[in-house]
Amino acid sequence: MWGFHAPGSEGRFDKRFNEAKEQFWDRLRSFAMENGGKYLWVTERAASESEDHFLLKAFVVKLLATRKGIESASAGEMRSRILTEYRDAISGEVYDVYDGGEGIAYEVETLYGEGPFPPKKLQRTAEKRPRVRVVLDPFCASLHLKEVMDLRRQLTSEGKDVEFYAATADGKGSLIEVTGLSKRINDYEG
Repeated sequence: MWGFHAPGSEGRFDKRFNEAKEQFWDRLRSFAMENGGKYLWVTERAASESEDHFLLKAFVVKLLATRKGIESASAGEMRSRILTEYRDAISGEVYDVYDGGEGIAYEVETLYGEGPFPPKKLQRTAEKRPRVRVVLDPFCASLHLKEVMDLRRQLTSEGKDVEFYAATADGKGSLIEVTGLSKRINDYEG
């Protein structure tokens, strides 16, 4: 559930859950610190942004840099190809991470403090952007899996170019589409 980092089999559920949560965020911190912490330097921090949100954003930057083959580029070069806290000139919307080459916005959502129906925030996020990939922490994605899947079906049936992902901290880290998350959870538990 927390990036599929298997907690120990000893102890109470709350202890194992919190250990897995700590391991997940520690792994994300270590991913962000790779290349001398370059991904932290490349990632702009928004005013009043939580540490969790910032780390997920830096993780997306790392994954995009790897996919583009620019991990060894200078921070300035990387920053020019992967934009963070980017304000779209036409819509005025601010994107957490923007891949200008692909024209895709990546929005990180933790859904902390979003009221009685947190997935509503995902709908607002997706509807405001032409091409968007929404990245959730694995617990949030698991907790709201049904609502996220329903929202994805609704938005794609309306022609929106949207995908929802959960961050994972196993191996080198990755994003897993929520469409495959249910199977992965079942495989993990099974």
